[in-house]
Amino acid sequence: MKLSIITVCFNAEKTIRRCVSSVLEVKNVDYEYLIVDGKSTDSTVEIAEQFVPMFQKKGVPYQIISEKDSGIYNAMNKAIERSNGDWIIYLNSDDYFFSPNSLNLFMNDDTCDLYDVIYGDVMVLSDGKVSLQKPRDIERLKSGTEMPFCHQSTFTKKAALLKYPFDERYQIIADIDSYLRMYEAGLKFKYIPECISVFSNDGVSQTHRIESIIEGKKLLKSHKCYTLTRVFDLNIHLIWYRVKKVIELQSCFHRKLKDASNI
Repeated sequence: MKLSIITVCFNAEKTIRRCVSSVLEVKNVDYEYLIVDGKSTDSTVEIAEQFVPMFQKKGVPYQIISEKDSGIYNAMNKAIERSNGDWIIYLNSDDYFFSPNSLNLFMNDDTCDLYDVIYGDVMVLSDGKVSLQKPRDIERLKSGTEMPFCHQSTFTKKAALLKYPFDERYQIIADIDSYLRMYEAGLKFKYIPECISVFSNDGVSQTHRIESIIEGKKLLKSHKCYTLTRVFDLNIHLIWYRVKKVIELQSCFHRKLKDASNI
């Protein structure tokens, strides 16, 4: 069983070294590593290329693909086609594996082939604080905006991703759509009690949350999950984030006025 580790990135010079280093440190796993870069204009590719001799020495196939794409899900779909593993795990450039042995429980699980998606725990890094996050009920996929597990801690069979690729019409929640289609089709999911990755939640803007809710309403319709209760919940969250955004903008404006008056 071979694993493809995939990092999709763009202008990630601040974090790519930590991410690639964590992949290089992986132990006792048959894997390949693909970096799919969206034609970065900073030093992302140059930093990634510095690791070529290290992966060669370790005997791990290592590809760096740098070309224009139409968005993160377009890049993720391209990576599926170019991978050679039986299983795929996506590790964003802001993220890294929890430990060099994080993948061992999955790779040593003799029952893996009975499942299509296997997911574990994740450490969430937010505002300098780290907390363990366990997956929620798989039914939360039907919420429209919530992934019950973190894709940085999720192993998915390549065959499943080829059959249910990311719908590039979604800008924010194509991963929810893809895994919901798998779930609705009866593919088998399994949880393993192991922390797989550290996920960086810094920099998630309220704008993205608003967009994800708007997309979530479309997703519910397309999956026939459009109930009054779910739509009500989404509308309440939409109002909350819009109000919060206005408050933040007003606060920022008042701070600027105060700073200007002190000059």
